[in-house]
Amino acid sequence: MVYRRPKKQRVRWLIIPLSLLTMFPSEPPEACTGKSNPNLLRQFTTSTLENLMSYTEDDAWHKEGSWENWASSTLKADGSAPKAPKGTNQGENRFPENFTWSCMYCVASLFDKRTDTAWSEAIDGDGVGQIALIPVKYFSKGKRKSATLKIFNGFGRSKRIWQNNNRVKEMVLHIASAKAAGVEYWTNYSSIEHKCKIPVTLKDHYGYQTIPIPLSRCNWNVQFSQEEYDMGAGLTESLIIGLEIVSVYPGEKYKDTLISEVDFY
Repeated sequence: MVYRRPKKQRVRWLIIPLSLLTMFPSEPPEACTGKSNPNLLRQFTTSTLENLMSYTEDDAWHKEGSWENWASSTLKADGSAPKAPKGTNQGENRFPENFTWSCMYCVASLFDKRTDTAWSEAIDGDGVGQIALIPVKYFSKGKRKSATLKIFNGFGRSKRIWQNNNRVKEMVLHIASAKAAGVEYWTNYSSIEHKCKIPVTLKDHYGYQTIPIPLSRCNWNVQFSQEEYDMGAGLTESLIIGLEIVSVYPGEKYKDTLISEVDFY
């Protein structure tokens, strides 16, 4: 079968060296499978995480399997998988509707501007010690003394579902700097350097809440070399935040711990 990208998607052409192309996949993405990464927290906090990749937010493949690399665990999708479009080989799962369904609980759900989707950890128990990483818009540290964390804590699909599942009570907010390189519809994050961590206590509130985050102990300054600029890819500074679960408000029915939306600015 020859896989064809949806016609409506925009393709950005770049002339880049072969060495950079090898950092990006040449095959279509895979569906989410419930992959776990038990060493992610240690790798992220010790700056030994080599790179992370994702499709851009305006792409039909945005929610797909690579997002499972951004969390220590991701809950498998529930319900029935969508049927493959006509003309697709039997058993083929590489089509946008299946990516979105299979990745319903992946990290990409944390910034899709929908409170009826969420990231969920997938370990036995309450998810304490699990972490989700999120790329956020870069801002210069400069003289800023604080930033803002905006979060919808719990599963916002409905008040009853929110009550039935765990919500985060205490967490550690980790902040790292990174270099982002855009190639066509992919973004690769490298040089990921952990900068600081801040303890945060959340309210048990159905809705958005904002928390001021002190930056006095954080310091970052992403700089590119001339050699990196000469590569020809779209280079941008980036921040990656990590949400580490420390304790939870217990759900009335289930032990899954979920977060619906996150922004950091």
